[in-house]
Amino acid sequence: MARGREAGAPVEIARYRWRHEAEMALGILEDEGIPGAVLADDMGGAYAGIGEARIVVPSSHAERARAVLAELREDAGGE
Repeated sequence: MARGREAGAPVEIARYRWRHEAEMALGILEDEGIPGAVLADDMGGAYAGIGEARIVVPSSHAERARAVLAELREDAGGE
């Protein structure tokens, strides 16, 4: 059985200070047909801002997801 990246295991492609930023970025990825999830240890928003929010996608989509987010940052002025 394949393991790790070979099996399409989720990989982190971005980190955000705020969960809502990660959720918006994930929405853009999903519009592009890239599945993923936001991982945040903020108790569902009860403790927003305490920790980072991360976006993970299947490894088979990671390269495209990073490219989409890079293009988004360029369009927003390079943050």
